[in-house]
Amino acid sequence: MNSYKVILLLFLSTFAINSFSQESNKSLFIEGVVSDSGNALPFATVYNHSDKSATITNHEGYFELEISSWSDTVLVSYVGYKTKKINFSENRNKYNIELKAASVDIRTVTVFPKDYTSIYNLLESCKNKRSRKKKESKSYYQLKSYIDNQQIELVEAFFNATVYGYDLLDMKLKCGRVGLRKKEKSFFGSLETSKSINHHKLFFSSQNFPASPLEFNAKRMKRKFYLELEETYLDENQDSIFVVYLFPKKNKDEMFFCRAWINATDTSLLKVELQGSDLDIFPFMPIYEDDYLSSKNLTMTKTFKTIDEESFFEQIYFEYDFNYHKNGENGYRVKTEAILYNYDFQTPFFIPFYGFKSKGLTDYQMLGAIPYNQFFWEYNDELKLNEKYGLNQAFMNDSNTVTNYNYLEKQSSLNQLFSYPLYQWSNKRFGFKEFPKQTAYIEGEPDYQLFGGIFLDYNHYEDSINLLTASVFDAYTSYYRYYITPAANCFFNIYFDLIESRRRKFERVVKEETMSEKELKAFYEMQSEQLMEELKTYELEVERGRNSEKFRVWNHEILNNLSIDNISIFQLEQRD
Repeated sequence: MNSYKVILLLFLSTFAINSFSQESNKSLFIEGVVSDSGNALPFATVYNHSDKSATITNHEGYFELEISSWSDTVLVSYVGYKTKKINFSENRNKYNIELKAASVDIRTVTVFPKDYTSIYNLLESCKNKRSRKKKESKSYYQLKSYIDNQQIELVEAFFNATVYGYDLLDMKLKCGRVGLRKKEKSFFGSLETSKSINHHKLFFSSQNFPASPLEFNAKRMKRKFYLELEETYLDENQDSIFVVYLFPKKNKDEMFFCRAWINATDTSLLKVELQGSDLDIFPFMPIYEDDYLSSKNLTMTKTFKTIDEESFFEQIYFEYDFNYHKNGENGYRVKTEAILYNYDFQTPFFIPFYGFKSKGLTDYQMLGAIPYNQFFWEYNDELKLNEKYGLNQAFMNDSNTVTNYNYLEKQSSLNQLFSYPLYQWSNKRFGFKEFPKQTAYIEGEPDYQLFGGIFLDYNHYEDSINLLTASVFDAYTSYYRYYITPAANCFFNIYFDLIESRRRKFERVVKEETMSEKELKAFYEMQSEQLMEELKTYELEVERGRNSEKFRVWNHEILNNLSIDNISIFQLEQRD
């Protein structure tokens, strides 16, 4: 079997993103490139004030957007540039938008003395004034990794993101997909992406990242970092904007270089770029002890959105590269480009009820465990990747790509990467010679524990409703310290069948009745509570199969509901 390597990565991607409101009458399509004197402006915002839809440009400044009519008001903005309105010509679909840098007006902008003490103090004031409020937003994430300019990884996912002022606080997975290709007989994967993202806080230190000047108070910042005032200008609101550059006086392999766009009028940050080269402190590492990374570079750019006169995290662009050395060999260059974009602070996703305990799972394990939602990827109108040639879908569809939904079919060595011992119910009976070695059992706890539940996801787009349910058995959280006999496997299967019976009842009721999202959640929680009580009763009565009379009663119930006779299948009558 070929070996594979996994590197713990962190972020997201380079393709433009569209977020659309829930209006279904859009029929006009525009595309274009945003640039400055021919130089592409990546991640510029293209916002339609008429219907509140938006997109951001990709790494090449390209965007696509659907509009309702040629009279729509569409504005293009980029930090440090003047906002520009797109002047539509009827039936013209392609536009090249040239943005002009915001002009410097030294007559109205305060001039600082050469030591820039006031600017150091201003940066500290931005930290002290930061919002302490939480906001929830839909969030789109994409990551691409390359070796020698050949793509070897694609990750796409949707989340509900919780932001706390300038920082990302939490990410709850809606759905996602992963594609990997071999290079040099190895796979590279982003196992802990969401956790790594959450680790970086703008104003606080982290052992996983180089030190940033924004972590320090003004006095220590001035002692550790030089500061240059690169530019001053007035924005459209006549606010004074300062662009400052801070660079470390020493220990450059442990420090970020920082460029910050500061609104001096309201004491807030608009944008922050953090960059480090040949770093000693780096947030990624190989999982194999004999492998190592060298020549590690990292750049991340965060932008912020003003909501109710307070600043909140909006997006992060992440780019890093390094030499990967396997077993002491000469390294080859790995490069990753990524973006996380919060695009709707009004209507968050319906986050699935997983039916299993997801805490502690890697992103890949989560995506391998939950059912793949084909409906969502085919019909959602949340975001659209602005690719001229459909590169993402082509990558996922390629026969050489192993994904989170075909790795079992391909019998890939990536089973260990995606695999979490979670079973979805089917008519086929499952049995264990022994439970998986990875077990949640802790010495001193009861000698067995079974855990399962109902997975539920719900999507509503235009006139289409998608309800995705599945019965799941969590063999990691479950454990069994007794000998596993045919009676024990029969006991496990009836337990699982009871979950499936409840799932069918739940789905039948939901399809027959019209429920709001709130009512659906409440009904699910009620059914889950009733299921847990039923499973407890089953376990107590059958005594792991030792009470043959009660065992037959519960077996008869499954026979009536699912037409499965577990006692006969496991030949327990013969043993009686």
